[in-house]
Amino acid sequence: MLLAVRTRIVEPVGNVSALEGRQVTLGCIVNSDPHYTVSRRWYRNSAPINVQSSTTHAIIDVDGSLVLQSVSAADAGLYTCTVDSDGGKDNSSGWLHIIGWSKSRSSLRIYRPTVWPETLCFQAVRQSVCLFVCSFVHPD
Repeated sequence: MLLAVRTRIVEPVGNVSALEGRQVTLGCIVNSDPHYTVSRRWYRNSAPINVQSSTTHAIIDVDGSLVLQSVSAADAGLYTCTVDSDGGKDNSSGWLHIIGWSKSRSSLRIYRPTVWPETLCFQAVRQSVCLFVCSFVHPD
């Protein structure tokens, strides 16, 4: 009797805060039966991400993670990885928040979706000054 391993995401996407201009890697590590071909797709705010497009700065790493080069405010949003094989389907989602500095105001900017159902806390360092910022947005 041959038992197949169910296809599932073992390293979920998770929520990430990243500094503007940096590279971000969103993990989507899958465990599956080696005999199955696993199809993996990435979405941002429910829209498919086309990594073959010449206008995108996203690539898929060999382990299936999504790598975003030099992130900006336009990259903030909900990212979802979906996997599909003969061994089953699975998906995982996480929010990407972009943290930037306003050069004209010397202030911290946070780019995030207008609704985030949990508290966001992060630490940012700017010219040897450490800021600790927490915010909460109620999903009304």
